[in-house]
Amino acid sequence: MARAQNAYTPPFSEMMLYRNPELQQKNATGANGSKIRTINSGIAANAAAALRSGINAIVPAAASETLQKRFAQALTQWLGTADADKLPACENISALTDFQITSGHSFSDRFNVPVTIHQTNDSKLTVGINAFTPTHDVSAPEGTVLLEVVFATAGCFLNTGISTGAQVMRIQVPYGDSEIAAQSLHFKVPSDKGVLIVTGAWLQYYTGKRNGIERVERAEFLPSNVLKAQYR
Repeated sequence: MARAQNAYTPPFSEMMLYRNPELQQKNATGANGSKIRTINSGIAANAAAALRSGINAIVPAAASETLQKRFAQALTQWLGTADADKLPACENISALTDFQITSGHSFSDRFNVPVTIHQTNDSKLTVGINAFTPTHDVSAPEGTVLLEVVFATAGCFLNTGISTGAQVMRIQVPYGDSEIAAQSLHFKVPSDKGVLIVTGAWLQYYTGKRNGIERVERAEFLPSNVLKAQYR
Protein backbone atom coordinates (compact mmCIF):
# COMPACT_ATOMS: atom_id res chain seq x y z
CA MET A 1 0.00 0.00 0.00
CA ALA A 2 1.33 3.35 -0.94
CA ARG A 3 1.86 5.74 1.89
CA ALA A 4 0.20 9.14 1.84
CA GLN A 5 2.85 11.84 1.76
CA ASN A 6 2.65 14.75 4.11
CA ALA A 7 1.26 17.84 2.39
CA TYR A 8 3.13 21.13 2.91
CA THR A 9 1.03 24.04 4.08
CA PRO A 10 2.92 27.34 3.80
CA PRO A 11 2.44 30.02 6.43
CA PHE A 12 0.00 32.84 5.57
CA SER A 13 2.77 35.34 4.83
CA GLU A 14 4.23 32.99 2.27
CA MET A 15 0.83 32.23 0.76
CA MET A 16 0.48 35.90 -0.08
CA LEU A 17 3.22 35.50 -2.66
CA TYR A 18 1.01 33.27 -4.76
CA ARG A 19 -1.66 35.89 -5.51
CA ASN A 20 -2.77 36.22 -9.10
CA PRO A 21 -0.60 39.01 -10.57
CA GLU A 22 -3.32 39.97 -13.07
CA LEU A 23 -5.78 40.48 -10.21
CA GLN A 24 -3.23 42.55 -8.30
CA GLN A 25 -2.70 44.76 -11.36
CA LYS A 26 -6.45 45.14 -11.84
CA ASN A 27 -6.93 46.21 -8.22
CA ALA A 28 -4.08 48.71 -8.46
CA THR A 29 -5.46 50.13 -11.70
CA GLY A 30 -8.91 50.46 -10.19
CA ALA A 31 -7.60 52.30 -7.15
CA ASN A 32 -5.53 54.61 -9.31
CA GLY A 33 -8.50 55.30 -11.60
CA SER A 34 -10.67 56.16 -8.61
CA LYS A 35 -8.05 58.62 -7.36
CA ILE A 36 -7.80 60.29 -10.78
CA ARG A 37 -11.59 60.57 -11.03
CA THR A 38 -11.65 62.32 -7.66
CA ILE A 39 -8.96 64.76 -8.78
CA ASN A 40 -10.74 65.38 -12.08
CA SER A 41 -14.02 65.97 -10.30
CA GLY A 42 -12.38 68.86 -8.42
CA ILE A 43 -10.87 70.22 -11.65
CA ALA A 44 -14.28 70.03 -13.34
CA ALA A 45 -15.98 71.85 -10.46
CA ASN A 46 -13.53 74.78 -10.61
CA ALA A 47 -13.76 75.05 -14.40
CA ALA A 48 -17.57 74.82 -14.31
CA ALA A 49 -17.75 77.71 -11.84
CA ALA A 50 -15.60 79.93 -14.08
CA LEU A 51 -17.52 79.09 -17.26
CA ARG A 52 -20.91 79.41 -15.57
CA SER A 53 -19.98 82.90 -14.42
CA GLY A 54 -18.65 83.86 -17.85
CA ILE A 55 -21.82 82.94 -19.77
CA ASN A 56 -24.25 84.33 -17.23
CA ALA A 57 -25.84 86.57 -19.88
CA ILE A 58 -27.33 83.54 -21.67
CA VAL A 59 -28.63 81.79 -18.56
CA PRO A 60 -32.35 82.29 -17.85
CA ALA A 61 -33.21 82.51 -14.16
CA ALA A 62 -35.08 79.20 -14.29
CA ALA A 63 -31.91 77.34 -15.31
CA SER A 64 -29.46 79.17 -13.07
CA GLU A 65 -29.71 77.06 -9.91
CA THR A 66 -28.63 73.71 -11.35
CA LEU A 67 -26.44 74.79 -14.25
CA GLN A 68 -23.07 74.82 -12.50
CA LYS A 69 -23.61 71.31 -11.13
CA ARG A 70 -24.66 70.03 -14.56
CA PHE A 71 -21.66 71.71 -16.15
CA ALA A 72 -19.36 70.03 -13.64
CA GLN A 73 -20.95 66.63 -14.29
CA ALA A 74 -20.47 67.02 -18.05
CA LEU A 75 -16.82 68.05 -17.62
CA THR A 76 -16.19 65.16 -15.22
CA GLN A 77 -17.63 62.77 -17.81
CA TRP A 78 -15.34 64.22 -20.47
CA LEU A 79 -12.23 64.02 -18.28
CA GLY A 80 -12.91 60.48 -17.08
CA THR A 81 -9.62 59.01 -15.86
CA ALA A 82 -7.44 61.01 -18.23
CA ASP A 83 -4.46 62.96 -16.92
CA ALA A 84 -5.62 66.57 -17.12
CA ASP A 85 -2.00 67.71 -17.59
CA LYS A 86 -1.65 65.64 -20.77
CA LEU A 87 -4.95 66.17 -22.54
CA PRO A 88 -4.64 66.75 -26.28
CA ALA A 89 -6.37 69.71 -27.90
CA CYS A 90 -10.02 69.03 -28.75
CA GLU A 91 -12.01 71.04 -31.29
CA ASN A 92 -15.39 69.72 -30.12
CA ILE A 93 -15.90 68.48 -26.58
CA SER A 94 -18.87 66.18 -27.09
CA ALA A 95 -20.02 66.34 -23.45
CA LEU A 96 -20.52 70.12 -23.68
CA THR A 97 -21.08 70.94 -27.37
CA ASP A 98 -24.88 71.30 -27.86
CA PHE A 99 -25.31 71.16 -24.06
CA GLN A 100 -28.83 72.39 -23.23
CA ILE A 101 -28.87 75.13 -20.63
CA THR A 102 -32.66 75.18 -20.55
CA SER A 103 -35.00 72.21 -20.79
CA GLY A 104 -37.47 71.60 -23.57
CA HIS A 105 -36.77 72.84 -27.07
CA SER A 106 -33.13 73.54 -27.86
CA PHE A 107 -31.75 76.72 -29.39
CA SER A 108 -31.34 75.03 -32.79
CA ASP A 109 -34.91 73.68 -32.61
CA ARG A 110 -36.25 77.22 -32.45
CA PHE A 111 -33.53 79.04 -34.41
CA ASN A 112 -33.27 76.93 -37.54
CA VAL A 113 -30.35 78.89 -38.97
CA PRO A 114 -26.80 77.56 -39.50
CA VAL A 115 -24.37 79.04 -36.97
CA THR A 116 -20.64 78.38 -37.29
CA ILE A 117 -17.98 78.93 -34.66
CA HIS A 118 -14.26 78.87 -35.32
CA GLN A 119 -11.05 80.25 -33.89
CA THR A 120 -9.56 82.62 -36.46
CA ASN A 121 -6.33 83.24 -34.55
CA ASP A 122 -4.89 82.92 -31.05
CA SER A 123 -7.11 85.63 -29.61
CA LYS A 124 -10.16 85.86 -31.86
CA LEU A 125 -13.21 83.62 -32.14
CA THR A 126 -15.74 84.22 -34.91
CA VAL A 127 -19.43 83.31 -34.78
CA GLY A 128 -20.99 83.24 -38.24
CA ILE A 129 -24.76 83.45 -38.72
CA ASN A 130 -26.20 82.60 -42.14
CA ALA A 131 -28.76 84.83 -43.84
CA PHE A 132 -32.31 83.97 -42.73
CA THR A 133 -35.94 85.01 -42.89
CA PRO A 134 -37.34 85.21 -39.33
CA THR A 135 -40.89 84.05 -40.01
CA HIS A 136 -39.62 81.13 -42.06
CA ASP A 137 -36.56 80.05 -40.05
CA VAL A 138 -37.44 80.90 -36.46
CA SER A 139 -40.24 79.27 -34.49
CA ALA A 140 -41.91 81.93 -32.35
CA PRO A 141 -44.99 82.43 -30.18
CA GLU A 142 -47.95 84.34 -31.53
CA GLY A 143 -47.59 88.08 -31.31
CA THR A 144 -43.79 88.14 -31.63
CA VAL A 145 -42.52 91.40 -33.11
CA LEU A 146 -38.80 91.25 -32.25
CA LEU A 147 -36.09 88.63 -31.81
CA GLU A 148 -32.94 89.05 -29.78
CA VAL A 149 -30.14 86.50 -29.89
CA VAL A 150 -27.59 86.81 -27.12
CA PHE A 151 -24.21 85.16 -27.75
CA ALA A 152 -21.68 84.64 -24.99
CA THR A 153 -18.24 83.10 -24.88
CA ALA A 154 -16.09 82.34 -21.86
CA GLY A 155 -12.77 80.66 -21.23
CA CYS A 156 -10.68 79.39 -18.34
CA PHE A 157 -7.55 77.38 -17.72
CA LEU A 158 -8.81 73.85 -17.17
CA ASN A 159 -6.38 72.87 -14.44
CA THR A 160 -6.84 75.96 -12.27
CA GLY A 161 -10.27 77.29 -13.16
CA ILE A 162 -8.75 80.76 -13.63
CA SER A 163 -10.83 82.77 -16.08
CA THR A 164 -9.25 84.00 -19.31
CA GLY A 165 -12.15 86.35 -20.00
CA ALA A 166 -15.70 86.44 -21.28
CA GLN A 167 -17.63 88.50 -23.81
CA VAL A 168 -21.27 89.03 -24.79
CA MET A 169 -22.79 90.24 -28.07
CA ARG A 170 -26.43 90.70 -29.05
CA ILE A 171 -28.28 90.95 -32.34
CA GLN A 172 -31.85 92.21 -32.64
CA VAL A 173 -34.03 91.72 -35.71
CA PRO A 174 -37.70 92.40 -36.42
CA TYR A 175 -39.81 89.28 -36.66
CA GLY A 176 -41.05 89.58 -40.22
CA ASP A 177 -40.75 88.32 -43.79
CA SER A 178 -37.67 90.35 -44.76
CA GLU A 179 -34.40 88.48 -45.13
CA ILE A 180 -31.73 89.26 -42.57
CA ALA A 181 -28.24 89.42 -44.06
CA ALA A 182 -25.51 87.03 -42.90
CA GLN A 183 -23.47 88.33 -40.00
CA SER A 184 -20.12 87.64 -38.34
CA LEU A 185 -19.48 88.39 -34.67
CA HIS A 186 -15.88 88.61 -33.49
CA PHE A 187 -15.01 87.76 -29.90
CA LYS A 188 -11.68 88.35 -28.20
CA VAL A 189 -10.92 85.02 -26.57
CA PRO A 190 -7.41 84.06 -25.45
CA SER A 191 -6.72 80.50 -26.54
CA ASP A 192 -3.46 79.60 -24.84
CA LYS A 193 -2.56 75.97 -24.33
CA GLY A 194 -4.69 74.41 -21.61
CA VAL A 195 -7.62 76.80 -22.07
CA LEU A 196 -11.22 75.55 -22.19
CA ILE A 197 -13.61 77.73 -24.23
CA VAL A 198 -17.40 77.57 -24.44
CA THR A 199 -19.68 79.58 -26.74
CA GLY A 200 -23.43 79.64 -26.32
CA ALA A 201 -26.60 81.48 -27.29
CA TRP A 202 -30.00 82.40 -25.86
CA LEU A 203 -32.91 83.18 -28.19
CA GLN A 204 -35.33 85.73 -26.75
CA TYR A 205 -38.74 86.78 -28.06
CA TYR A 206 -40.53 90.09 -27.61
CA THR A 207 -44.23 90.67 -28.13
CA GLY A 208 -46.00 93.96 -28.67
CA LYS A 209 -47.73 95.58 -25.71
CA ARG A 210 -49.74 98.75 -25.36
CA ASN A 211 -46.79 100.67 -23.95
CA GLY A 212 -44.02 99.01 -25.96
CA ILE A 213 -42.65 95.48 -26.08
CA GLU A 214 -42.23 92.76 -23.48
CA ARG A 215 -39.99 89.70 -23.38
CA VAL A 216 -41.73 86.34 -23.44
CA GLU A 217 -41.01 84.41 -20.23
CA ARG A 218 -42.79 81.14 -21.01
CA ALA A 219 -40.46 78.20 -20.36
CA GLU A 220 -40.94 76.70 -23.83
CA PHE A 221 -39.66 79.92 -25.41
CA LEU A 222 -36.43 80.37 -23.46
CA PRO A 223 -34.08 78.20 -25.56
CA SER A 224 -30.46 78.47 -24.50
CA ASN A 225 -27.58 76.19 -25.42
CA VAL A 226 -23.83 75.82 -25.41
CA LEU A 227 -23.17 75.73 -29.14
CA LYS A 228 -19.55 74.66 -29.00
CA ALA A 229 -16.92 73.73 -26.43
CA GLN A 230 -13.22 73.56 -27.28
CA TYR A 231 -10.00 72.72 -25.49
CA ARG A 232 -6.70 74.21 -26.58
